[in-house]
Amino acid sequence: NSMFAILSKINDKWNPEDVIIKFSKNSFNNNIELFTDVDKFIQTYKKIIELCIEHRREKNEPVQIELSFYDDVSSNETYFFIHHLNTQYKKSSKNAIERIGTSHSELISHQINGLCDLYIEAKFSDKNCGIINLWNDDREFKFSQSKEDIEGVKYIMVF
Repeated sequence: NSMFAILSKINDKWNPEDVIIKFSKNSFNNNIELFTDVDKFIQTYKKIIELCIEHRREKNEPVQIELSFYDDVSSNETYFFIHHLNTQYKKSSKNAIERIGTSHSELISHQINGLCDLYIEAKFSDKNCGIINLWNDDREFKFSQSKEDIEGVKYIMVF
């Protein structure tokens, strides 16, 4: 099954008044073979979309999401981005590292552990833009500052 077909089937179940999900025209490669636990991947995807709905900026505004999926030949890694465009991360960069929260902790322990690495890239409430490793080989939460302004919140899964 292609990633596009799997995600399209799941996306059809979301109410368009709550969620609008688009595939990136420039960075969604449907020809990638990804050998992973598909059930865990689907669970993770659904949980992240639910988090986006739960933390949307305006309750009467649909969540706008763009999906990217591509290989990075230089690092030999595959990336899957869930980019929640119309939101802002509500914690400061410091607080996001110190207390990742119950939702993210459960996501890591029930879905992400053993599946992939997980990062969040965002503009945080303290106006710092950057990326936080929530789950990778380092196992220590770190914030890396970005010089570029970031729109919304990106959940980055690295395989």
